[in-house]
This record gives sequence, C-alpha cells and structure tokens, in this order.
Amino acid sequence: MREIYILLGVIALTGLMMGTAYAESIKYNGNNIPLNFEVYGNDVLTFTGSDRVNNLDFVYPSSNTFAGCDNIGSGGVCIIDFSDWAIGQHEYKTKGTAEHGKITVVAGINYNDVSDSAKNFKGKIEELIAKKLAPLELQIVELRNEITMHEENIAIVKAKLVKAQADSSEATEKLLVVNNEKLELQQQVGLTEQYKKDASNWKAVALEQLKVMAEVLGLF
Repeated sequence: MREIYILLGVIALTGLMMGTAYAESIKYNGNNIPLNFEVYGNDVLTFTGSDRVNNLDFVYPSSNTFAGCDNIGSGGVCIIDFSDWAIGQHEYKTKGTAEHGKITVVAGINYNDVSDSAKNFKGKIEELIAKKLAPLELQIVELRNEITMHEENIAIVKAKLVKAQADSSEATEKLLVVNNEKLELQQQVGLTEQYKKDASNWKAVALEQLKVMAEVLGLF
C-alpha cells in the first residue's frame, strides 16, 4: 500500500507541475518588475507602468524596439511576445530612473509535446498501479469469501446453541419431575415403614392385653 500512495503522490505532483511550471503569460508592473528574470521563447509579457517605472526601452540588442513600451506613461500597458526574440540575454532600461535590467530568453516549450509526454507518463503510472492493485483486489475477494464462510458457521453454531438450550430446558423439567416422583416415593416408603412399626406396636399391646384378660379370667 505504501508504494501505491507514493505513486498517487507522483501523479498529483506531475499534474501540478505540468499545470503551473511553465507560464504562458507573465504580468509585471512598474512596482514589482525585477531587474533580472528569465522567460521562455513562447512566453508573453504584459507590463503595466507605474509612477516608479513607467517605460521600458530595450537597448541590447538595439534592434528590439517595441512601439508603446518606451512611451506608455503611468498606468499604461505594453505587451511583448518573445517568440521572435533571439535566445540569450536582452538588456532594458527604464526612463526616468537609473535602473537597467536583463531578460534572459531560453528555448520555448512545445506544450503539445509536454502534454503528450504527461499523458504517456500518466498511462505508465496507471498501468503500474493496476499491477500493484490486482493481487490486493484478489486478496479482498478471498477475505470476503472467508468472512461469508465464518458468518455461515456462526449461524450454524447459534442454531445448535438454541437447540441445546431448548433441550437443556426440557431435560431440566424432566429432572424436576423425576425428583418430585422420587421424593413422593420416599415419602410413601417412610409412611409404610411407620405403618409397619405402628402395627407391630399395636400387636404387642393387644397381645399383652389378651394375656392380662386371660389371667384375670383364670384361663391359664
């Protein structure tokens, strides 16, 4: 998973770079224009004059003169397309100040080629991600199957537990009946023994009484 996050980060970074690294339009005004900056051959500069710097006059090479840039006044605007400028450094000065600056023109960028390269790179990254994800997706399917199997086993165990509880309840009731019957039988046996004992005692008493009566009557 760590490799996948890295790849996703690379894709996001690539999209950010391709969208912002190479500006097609550059905007400066007289308050923030730097003395030295670099442009691509297909960039366009939009300059808005100010009280501080209100004119741009290109002095090297002297052939680079643009109508309107050396006489725009405060708040005026001039636009410079660098597509026909020679590669290298170009010097400019600003009227009314002692500042001189340099603009370095580098080879222009073919945005179509960059876009195609980005698409190819993106395709390769997506292909690599797909290869990384394939075994993980298979593992996910296997884990889901295992979960389903465990859920089925749990359902079976629950059903058995319910039946066991029912059987246990029935067995408990039967055991109570047996215990009650046993207790009643024990009680009956106890009564029978008591009856036997009482009968024996009564017999002895009766015999003793008969003996007394016989003696009184002189039967012996």
